[in-house]
Amino acid sequence: MARLGLATARLHLEPFNAAVAIGGVPVVIMAARRGLRLEVAADRSAPEVPVAVGMPVALSCEQGGCGNCLTTVLAGEAEHRDSVRAAKERTFSRRMALCCSRGRTVVLDL
Repeated sequence: MARLGLATARLHLEPFNAAVAIGGVPVVIMAARRGLRLEVAADRSAPEVPVAVGMPVALSCEQGGCGNCLTTVLAGEAEHRDSVRAAKERTFSRRMALCCSRGRTVVLDL
């Protein structure tokens, strides 16, 4: 992009068939509003467990492209895998794309 004289921040991508790696490390989600501790196995996506226990989770593309599932991280470190936000936004934002991101233990505003 820089070679063409365009700022990366102005780039907008719309993936129509994104390959998102769901697995990786197991995740422990602390749902702050409900006081729940939810364990997500390495082979499951992060929203599967909250949804399974009846928690509403905003999902749309489920591939990290739309930003619909961006969730506030109250504590912990997220491993961002979405394609919606620039690297700078991932570094300084306290939000993660729940559908595709991971982390060891994250306290979420759920």
